[in-house]
Amino acid sequence: MPIIKIDQISKHSAVALWKINESESELYELMKNDSVLQLPDPDVSNVIKKREWMSGRLVLKALIEHLGLKYHGIYKDEVGKPHLNKHPHHISLTHSFPWVGAIVCKNGAVGIDLEQPTKKLNRIAHKFLCEKELVQADNNTEQLCVYWCAKEALYKLKGQKGIIFKENLLLDPFEMDTKMELIGNIIVDDKVKSYKLRAEKINMTYLVYTVN
Repeated sequence: MPIIKIDQISKHSAVALWKINESESELYELMKNDSVLQLPDPDVSNVIKKREWMSGRLVLKALIEHLGLKYHGIYKDEVGKPHLNKHPHHISLTHSFPWVGAIVCKNGAVGIDLEQPTKKLNRIAHKFLCEKELVQADNNTEQLCVYWCAKEALYKLKGQKGIIFKENLLLDPFEMDTKMELIGNIIVDDKVKSYKLRAEKINMTYLVYTVN
């Protein structure tokens, strides 16, 4: 299995990253004899999406076993947030081909996201950044990518409908580097809750996840 890294964040929290090199058939061979590894819907025709699906389940299973737990599969709630079967740990998944990532934590909700910086982020920045964040990002595509990933991670952590990125998910100012510690704020019903996030650049991809 091509797991690039597993980082132990704490005793009960870890994050894993996998670069997909396998074909659809190779991934299927890794999954077919494990009853808890649900295969993608046969109606899905996009080969890339199938490979992301299978790799995501495999990397999550590897991460759960890294923590000394038995993997029993996952289910999704009414808003699409994934949960582990038979364990209280919180999880989050992300994919942006050829990368997939997963995070697990026993102590609280988590979020993870990864993305490659593209000029599309410059075109839509006004849709997910508030005015102060737009000024701070200064149209820098890579910084916009970190903002996007961080807000996606917070959105996944919250797991609630009706969240607006530019209003409910705000980041404190930060300077760009190869590794960064960020502070994200979730604002709902005039209540603010702050979270630590870790961001790093791996090859041409930014990975951002919450730290409990």
